[in-house]
Amino acid sequence: MRDFYNRIPGLSLFSFILLVPASSWGQTTVSEDEMLDQLLFGDNLPSLDMEPEKPEAIDPMINEVQTVIGEYLVGLPRWEKDFGARMDLGWADNVLLSPFEKDASGFLKTSIDAFLHRPKDENGFQTYLYAFGEFTAYSDVKGMNDSSLFMIQDELGWMGANQNEIGLQLKYTYYDQVYDASFNEFDKASSKVQANQFEIRPFLRAPATENIDLGAEVALLGVIYRDPSEDNLETQTRFFLNKGYGFGSKLEVDLTGARREYDNRELRDRNGLPMGGTFKRWSLGGGVNWTHTLGTRKIWQIKANGDFKGIMDDGPGYYDYNLIRGDFSIARRGVKWKTSLGLGLSKYNYKTQLGDDGQNTLYRSSIETSLSLERAFGKNWTGFLEWRREQDSSNARGYEYNASTFSIGGDRSL
Repeated sequence: MRDFYNRIPGLSLFSFILLVPASSWGQTTVSEDEMLDQLLFGDNLPSLDMEPEKPEAIDPMINEVQTVIGEYLVGLPRWEKDFGARMDLGWADNVLLSPFEKDASGFLKTSIDAFLHRPKDENGFQTYLYAFGEFTAYSDVKGMNDSSLFMIQDELGWMGANQNEIGLQLKYTYYDQVYDASFNEFDKASSKVQANQFEIRPFLRAPATENIDLGAEVALLGVIYRDPSEDNLETQTRFFLNKGYGFGSKLEVDLTGARREYDNRELRDRNGLPMGGTFKRWSLGGGVNWTHTLGTRKIWQIKANGDFKGIMDDGPGYYDYNLIRGDFSIARRGVKWKTSLGLGLSKYNYKTQLGDDGQNTLYRSSIETSLSLERAFGKNWTGFLEWRREQDSSNARGYEYNASTFSIGGDRSL
């Protein structure tokens, strides 16, 4: 099923890089929104910006029979369908991402996904519906027997004769997962988070030249947590430029601004003490995503991503920080085998919060490495081995941890 999505350039705001095993959920130093997308395929979420399909030859006899049956059968665009199922058996040495005592555990993860796509009709309308569900059971973790994730997304698009496209994306996500919540300004370094997230995202995309697209989108996101103190509403604005070249290679540059307002979380002074009022924050960031495919056979593929973000609260700056992050991966695909290597680096510099020495401002850095090996068995079956490790360092001991995950399994495209 992942090969099907290689035909779909991403339009999503998020950078969701490699398929993340459930046991390592949150073992990436990104916000929870970004981690949700990283769970899916290693690329951006599906988009309607698909290559036009060549019309199929129509048998005159079949067409004649359809006309007799009813005109509603003639000329309708067909629906493309793709379904997949996956199972992982693995081991994680620090499921709760603890900086002190590690809870290691074996796990069994199962996931299913479904994709329905209606190609563009004579009026320029097209749509897709995507659903993904995952459940992970752990054997030896106190207070946590399982984790789960469910997402459903629908996108509607209209393309004019000049190739300008307008559309609307709707998305719902439920998650009950462990991740490093402190990177989303929580008080704890890691936490099991249960939430419902709702998104609506209108977008506009227009060709600037033959191989360059310009676009803009706005978004409204609402998150309802099991802990109501973290409920928030966020608005986003994003501008982007995409350039395609070569044999499936592409370059994307984007700039994003966002404002988030919490319902109940208290604003804090420079010492971290509550000062009355609810917390609001602004962010401004941008990035460059580069995917380069070598040769017509597309055996080698290189991906490099870099981005920055600045976070500012509406008070004395207790939650303010700057982020710089980069990821690099290289993959080789043969007739049956595929091998991938990945490296990620990130650095957070806080402007007000202090490290353990009480003098220097808090910093956090992370190094992530990953290795995966896949083998195709026939047309629809794939087996895989995956290993991932994250090492987090800081001048505050409570934020330092390391976590590794190993898994073996298979998936089937139905």
